[in-house]
Amino acid sequence: MSEIIRSLLVVLFIALATFQFAKAPFVDVGISPKNFDVRRNAWFGVTLALFLSNNFWLFLIICAIIFTYGLKKDLNPFAFAMALLFAAPLVQGQVSGLGIVNYLVDLNYFRIISVFILLPLALRLRKEKGAVPFGSTSPEKLLIAYLVLGLVRQILVDTSTNTLRTFLYDVTDVILPYYVASRYFKTIESLREAMASFVLAAAIMGLIGGFEFFKGWLLYSNIPGALGTEWGLGGYLMRGANLRGTATTGQAIVLGYAMVVALGFYLFVSRSMASKKLAVLGLGALLVGLLAPLSRGPWMGALLLAIIYIASGPDAWRNLVKNALIALIVFSVALATPYGPTIIDHLPFIGTLEADNVTYRERLFTNSMTVIMRNFWFGSYDFMDTPEMQELKFTYDGGIIDLVNSYIAIALSGGITALAAFTSFFGWIVIKLFVAIRNRLSLHAELRQLQRVLMATLLAILFMIIAASSIALVPIIYWIVAGFCMSALRMDVNNGAIGA
Repeated sequence: MSEIIRSLLVVLFIALATFQFAKAPFVDVGISPKNFDVRRNAWFGVTLALFLSNNFWLFLIICAIIFTYGLKKDLNPFAFAMALLFAAPLVQGQVSGLGIVNYLVDLNYFRIISVFILLPLALRLRKEKGAVPFGSTSPEKLLIAYLVLGLVRQILVDTSTNTLRTFLYDVTDVILPYYVASRYFKTIESLREAMASFVLAAAIMGLIGGFEFFKGWLLYSNIPGALGTEWGLGGYLMRGANLRGTATTGQAIVLGYAMVVALGFYLFVSRSMASKKLAVLGLGALLVGLLAPLSRGPWMGALLLAIIYIASGPDAWRNLVKNALIALIVFSVALATPYGPTIIDHLPFIGTLEADNVTYRERLFTNSMTVIMRNFWFGSYDFMDTPEMQELKFTYDGGIIDLVNSYIAIALSGGITALAAFTSFFGWIVIKLFVAIRNRLSLHAELRQLQRVLMATLLAILFMIIAASSIALVPIIYWIVAGFCMSALRMDVNNGAIGA
């Protein structure tokens, strides 16, 4: 039996078990049995096509058919898209230019989701009565400024063809996910359903990542070769003696990052589950996915998420102390086990494993600041060729320049103007959420709970990307979460939406 088939069987077994246990509690959350079945069947359809099609373009065609079907059958198409977000890795291929140009565009799995699900939804939303145009709110002006700065900088040094491609990628990877997520949801129930679908998809991925960690076997590593395409991610990466799980994300830190977002959503979603035992099982699946990548940044992000969530709620100090004591007891018991020394070695700041990563990050910051100050306002298109950045190749074992800080990457390429636009976009949303939470202490408990969860999740994301590159699904997820936050800000207790 080939490794592809063996991998497929494992993935199907994990998914079948997860869907079986998840149906009842997720129906409690608000996913109708019909919608649950549509999303489950679509997930299996995408997975079977991924492992068995043996051709990248055939795989994308099958996905397009499945997405078109879901758009018509699912009563909440955005939630349908969230249920399939992690079903396949973002392997990509170039659409031929037919001799006119070298190639047209790069296509990947998410861009098919964007074109066949999000684009029709966006066109539908634009036609609604009272539709809020994109760019009409303060944060969206900042988002447009951030994207335009990137395009202007590129067109000054690159070809018009490449600049046009970048514009198209901005539409599919940034504008469409944000725009639809910020305007599609008119009620708390519909947004909760989308968040629940994200959690369900993440739970499956987390358990797959856990299997990879325990068995030392990456289930998706052979997919690019089977499809006849390339993927810059998905390789085997160890931490100590253990394989770091990646599932469909292709990178351990990306898996951990996605799990933190899912845990944030779960704080809101799980409150509607009737069975607390099944709710605990769901939490366990997400924690497995958080631990399997052995990625310290997401662990710190999860801790920050919990602190912010508790601190923004009632009786904040008492609950913070109580939960801190519980965590301290659990941690002390864990350290008393034979695994205690291993746990300490993997901890951030005090762990001894891969201490050279800390040295590299320090050098990255120091060298990057020198380059940034040299091109302070608008950055540099060729910053990677500078002596300071080239020096990093000799600091890092892999002999590469890894920009493991999204803010530094933005400042290097776009200068302080791009960084200011990017951070101000998210900062505006966080401030508005904070004000909304403070002003609605007694108006609507569920809306306040939703806004607390989203604020904590967004702040955890903004913290985690200090130690993570904006690669693969990382930026897609933070644009979606930003859109969810805007939807929550527009929601009114009585009639659905208010202006942001």
